[in-house]
Amino acid sequence: MDFNITVLGSGSSGNSVLISRGNNGVLIDAGFSRKEILSRLNTSGISADVIKAILITHEHTDHVKGARVLADYLDIPTYATYDTAQYLMDKNCIGKKRVIFDAGSPFNLIDFDIQPFRISHDAIDP
Repeated sequence: MDFNITVLGSGSSGNSVLISRGNNGVLIDAGFSRKEILSRLNTSGISADVIKAILITHEHTDHVKGARVLADYLDIPTYATYDTAQYLMDKNCIGKKRVIFDAGSPFNLIDFDIQPFRISHDAIDP
């Protein structure tokens, strides 16, 4: 089955990448408003129904701006490390459905094997 990567945007104004296989996709970061993400998906010819989860890399606004609203709108879970999720909960920036993962432990998310790792960055737990 085909594996697709759709960059919805990358830069200081917002970051969001959709990784999909068939009708299953994971949105890596949601750094634009819900409306903007849906518009960019539409422009790319992709239905929002493909998104089954959002995976947050870190808490910076250009990576999470639309995460809570989009996750709740689509009724999908948001994946984040414990410290990142805690920070986002305090700021009301993460959806109601949350899944915590450890940055050093691989896990499966829908059709994807995720191999998270820590990096040096000016964030809580990137």
